[in-house]
Amino acid sequence: MLHTEFCGVGKETVKDSRKSYGVLGGIWLAVSIAIFVLFPEAVSSLGFYGASLIKGGFLKLLAFPFVHSSFLHLVENIFAVAILILLALDIEFSVKDFLWIGLGSTYAIALFASWVYPYTVIVGSSLGIFALFGAMAVKARDIIPMYYSFGAFVLLLTVNAAFSWYNGGGLVQDIYHSLGLVFGAIFYAVKVHYVK
Repeated sequence: MLHTEFCGVGKETVKDSRKSYGVLGGIWLAVSIAIFVLFPEAVSSLGFYGASLIKGGFLKLLAFPFVHSSFLHLVENIFAVAILILLALDIEFSVKDFLWIGLGSTYAIALFASWVYPYTVIVGSSLGIFALFGAMAVKARDIIPMYYSFGAFVLLLTVNAAFSWYNGGGLVQDIYHSLGLVFGAIFYAVKVHYVK
């Protein structure tokens, strides 16, 4: 509470933001866990790939951010979303921007990438997570210089790519994560400069 009072944010605004983020996080968590528990074959039935859109896979497009390939994948995304919510509250990132950038970037990247990788199945919240980290890095640039935050993300993505390559996986996941980071930063910068 000290930080918010120092920044001049009214207690009512902080309370409302906490409540909104609590509801948002709760809904994301409930839907993600429900899909994981109730649909053990969710990756094959609800995972999105570009060619599925031609076959009427609109539900897959809507559902894939809530589908996780393993329990570890789900737990990783739970921690990432929790960190994002705490960071959003700390830097006064609006719930509206959180939803718009998180979901907008997720679906924009999925549709864009589906042209390049039409048969690569996409599941999980990572696109939105990286997009939100990119957007929040732009928002918090007065607190943490962007060369630090984006440098840390580049290091993280490089280590992840090396780990994926070492284990025989491709780099598609890392390409998607990088796109998320870039799309989120661009979406937020455009919103700040052009949307009033």
